Amino acid sequence: MMESAGIVVPGKGTYIDALLRHAAESRIPVQGELEITTACNFRCAHCYVSGMLNTERHEINTDVACRVIDEVADAGCIWLLITGGEPLLHRGFRGLWKHAIGRGLRLSLFTNGSMLSDDTLAFLQDFPPETLEVSVYSLRCATFDAVTGTTGQHRKLMALIPKLQKKAFDVVLKTPLLKMNHDEVPDIEDIASQYGFGFRMDAIIHPTVSGSLSPVDHRIPAVRAASLAMRQPAIRNQLRCAYHDATVPFDEKTGILPCSAGIYSFQVAADLTVNPCSIFRRSFGDLLLETFRDAWQRLCVFRSQPRGVSADECMKCPLVSICVNCPGIAHLHGKGSDFVDSYVCEYTKAIAQRAGLVPSGTNT
Repeated sequence: MMESAGIVVPGKGTYIDALLRHAAESRIPVQGELEITTACNFRCAHCYVSGMLNTERHEINTDVACRVIDEVADAGCIWLLITGGEPLLHRGFRGLWKHAIGRGLRLSLFTNGSMLSDDTLAFLQDFPPETLEVSVYSLRCATFDAVTGTTGQHRKLMALIPKLQKKAFDVVLKTPLLKMNHDEVPDIEDIASQYGFGFRMDAIIHPTVSGSLSPVDHRIPAVRAASLAMRQPAIRNQLRCAYHDATVPFDEKTGILPCSAGIYSFQVAADLTVNPCSIFRRSFGDLLLETFRDAWQRLCVFRSQPRGVSADECMKCPLVSICVNCPGIAHLHGKGSDFVDSYVCEYTKAIAQRAGLVPSGTNT
């Protein structure tokens, strides 16, 4: 099941499956992402929101953020990801976070870790997320500085990692797969395992939402990316399960989007636009001017539009259930919805071969 980029997918289970089926049938937005700021103290070479850092409306006012939280909760949201930029730079973070907890939302937080002081960790212990995801760009100081455009942050991150043990929330260490750090992926995964954390690797680097293709230069060859992604037997088995049991609570072969965006998931950006997901910034409403329900209905209508011819050809591919090519990626490349990122296609074929789904050297 391929979810919208950036949205945290809850653990699967009987009641979750039933809930998502009901949400899909009734178009209830149970999963969402709230980007509270585009401000960031890092200048990462691969960042897909790079170029938004100087936009006029870069941080949601705290009162407005609380109003948006109320509106998405009233619309049926259950799982909400709080992200940025660096969300802990938001001046009203604690207030809006406590407000979301008070509304009963199950929260996740994405952070680069630089703002996770002892005091902030104590706050999160008192008002815990379900999941805290911390980016680990490199275990080497020089590489970390080169990736993030910072100095002095690597030591702080290394000191932070042990402090995250035995907290009242799950911790995930994640890393983007880059030319500068790809050889460190096994070591970062080992550290996550050592401390009992989850691990996630972002294997596909995208252009920026402002139109720059420069992050794509940091991609490693797709076959190498696939070999790293499929290192662990459990991951290979998970992919095989997704391939053979590609059941989702909606028909992913109809409509312009193959994911849950506009079915039961959404993204609210720091400029208060409502979008399909974090990479597909095609506004379906401005929450300064209208309610979330109005924008959500508009997104649902868009989601039901028919696919183009090229995209339809993709849907005939036997690997479609494990492929992430979508109009959102086309949008980042400045192309029409029928555009297919050849790197994503090559990567999908390579992971399928690594998992034994198709013979090596097969062209699907």
